[in-house]
Amino acid sequence: MDVLHERAASVCKRIGYFLGRRLPKKKLAIFFTRLGKVRREEGVPLEEEVMALLLLKRHIWLYVLQEGLLTTNLELYQALELNNRVVLYFDRAIYYMTLGYEQEGEDENTGRVTAETESV
Repeated sequence: MDVLHERAASVCKRIGYFLGRRLPKKKLAIFFTRLGKVRREEGVPLEEEVMALLLLKRHIWLYVLQEGLLTTNLELYQALELNNRVVLYFDRAIYYMTLGYEQEGEDENTGRVTAETESV
């Protein structure tokens, strides 16, 4: 369980930088592409990684709703803006993680073909 908590904290840490516009899109892409490659190497199914990010996104929105931060029109507008930024972050995270996951699979397949070709 500690591993899951650390992984979620790592993703949430970066969302703070992203929301504060201190995390460029390129760095986000590098982080999640690498993450996808690592998760593939670890044998974690892609659908589990995607679901984990979706659940984390949902958890963040439920937290905002639960804290009662939506009492005025201005707060509602700010919450919707926050939600839009969070959705964008997770959309990009899922895209780049999937990209890294697939790239790692291509690297594995290329390696297998090379090894088979060398043994022939």
